[in-house]
Amino acid sequence: MRSSSGFSLVEVLIALVIVGFVLTTSLAVFFDRERRLQAADELLIASQAMAIEAEVLRQTSYSDIPVIESREFVSSPAILTRLNGCVASETIVQDRPSLKRIVLTVSWNEGRKRSELVTYRSDTGGGNLW
Repeated sequence: MRSSSGFSLVEVLIALVIVGFVLTTSLAVFFDRERRLQAADELLIASQAMAIEAEVLRQTSYSDIPVIESREFVSSPAILTRLNGCVASETIVQDRPSLKRIVLTVSWNEGRKRSELVTYRSDTGGGNLW
């Protein structure tokens, strides 16, 4: 037999298949990571906007909070401009004579993504407690 100092065609092809598999898997993981980071960023923005709106309503006197079917956020929704097709609304329902249920909703990407915060506000006789 003759001695050869190089790789055979089969060995080279197997090495290329392995390298291709590793690169494909790495790219898939990278793109999935980017997608998940984008989703987390969007959820964080929506949560921050709802927290700002909840704080505005907390600072408002109980008697000045109207019972409404739906309206846009009272606070400035400038933070929500980073979300594609964002709609921010709040619904306030009088559950009992001294208790109002406040539902804050942010939806984006034509309604495919949505985040909601439900909180209650009670009449404490002058204080701005929830």
